[in-house]
Amino acid sequence: MFSLNVVYVKGRRWQDQLATAFSEVGALSIFLALVATLIATKSDAAPIIAGIATFVWFMDHAYRIYLDWNHQSSLLNQRN
Repeated sequence: MFSLNVVYVKGRRWQDQLATAFSEVGALSIFLALVATLIATKSDAAPIIAGIATFVWFMDHAYRIYLDWNHQSSLLNQRN
């Protein structure tokens, strides 16, 4: 919830990056909680579901980094 509040009031680039970092930490925490719960149940499907959840988070994270990189590069090119 804190990251959503920061996203609402962001006005500068560093505030945007801080809000994104909080959001990413929150998403990773949720996935890690899911993985820990699955491992605690000792289900046979736990490693598969944990791997899928981790893969989904990683792909989302990589895509956000890609978008942010392109956005920051375009801003830098506009200044020059």
